[in-house]
Amino acid sequence: MRNNQPITQHERTFPAEQRLISTTDTRGTITYCNDAFVDISGYSEAELLGAAHNTVRHPDVPPAVFEHMWTTLKTGQPWMGIVKNRCKNGDHYWVNAYVTPMLENRKVVGFESVRIKPTAEQIRRAEALYARINKGKSAIPGRDKWLPVLQDWLPFILVSQLSFLIGVWLNSHWGFALAAALSVPLGLLGLSWQQRGTKRLLRLAEQTTSDPLIAQMYTDSRGPQARLEMSILSQEARLKTCLTRLQDTAEHLTSQARQSNSLANASSTGLERQRVETEQVAAAINQMAATTQEVASHVNRAADATQQANELTRRGRDIAGETREAIQRLSTSVGETGLTVTRLAKDSDEIGGVVDVIKGIADQTNL
Repeated sequence: MRNNQPITQHERTFPAEQRLISTTDTRGTITYCNDAFVDISGYSEAELLGAAHNTVRHPDVPPAVFEHMWTTLKTGQPWMGIVKNRCKNGDHYWVNAYVTPMLENRKVVGFESVRIKPTAEQIRRAEALYARINKGKSAIPGRDKWLPVLQDWLPFILVSQLSFLIGVWLNSHWGFALAAALSVPLGLLGLSWQQRGTKRLLRLAEQTTSDPLIAQMYTDSRGPQARLEMSILSQEARLKTCLTRLQDTAEHLTSQARQSNSLANASSTGLERQRVETEQVAAAINQMAATTQEVASHVNRAADATQQANELTRRGRDIAGETREAIQRLSTSVGETGLTVTRLAKDSDEIGGVVDVIKGIADQTNL
């Protein structure tokens, strides 16, 4: 049996209207826990989910109580009891627990526990029971074993005493004989009538939690009366559990509806944003198309300009060629002119020489 430590013996409480809810699989592993259970336990939801439910077991609760619980649940019957649970830091809290098997296709697939705040009197009885069991004493005191029998025979005893008093009052042998004759059948008749009604009610009680061990946590009555009281308490707990399940389911559905509504609003906002962005993209595409056309126009004009530049370049190249040829011709002409000038200079020198000769001759002849 798991012994969770440390413990502080400091009690935590929770509001009477609050319900602590958890579910487990057939091995006792927690599969769901509501916020109220998370808050009072001191653990986080992540720590509880997937953990064994005996994580919150308090060492003051005798193992016999949990053994009784599991034995009852394995038969497919609900179980109820006053339980002391341990918080993560060692504190404790008391619960009035009602545990039911969860069925699918008539097969037990898990267990659900709905816990409410117990009364101070219920806690007192549970503490006394736990202390007695932990000391090794019998869970059911000796007086509780013979007291129910005495209660069953009490009507017969009372009738016998009444008959005796009648005999004394008549003060005769016949009176005592009459009283004796009447006491037995009347007593047995009363006992039979009481037991018939009690048995009919007890047959109904068999369908609910009515174990003597558990009854000590809820009532000071013993025997059939205790079983009947437990039957009523069990039915009340079952109804409260059903209502709690409905409320928890409704809250869960409400939460899901809110999430769905939030998602729908987010989707609507996203769609609107997408529509705006699509329009912006369309406008950008239109602008891009116009820009593309403009770019194409510029490209065409650039192509034309390039072609013109190419033509001008070609013409410039032709002109440059013609110019080069003209320069070459000019150079040739200049060269030829230079030769001509040289020849003219030479001829002039020769002519000058001839003139000098003629002049000399003339001087000599005095022409």
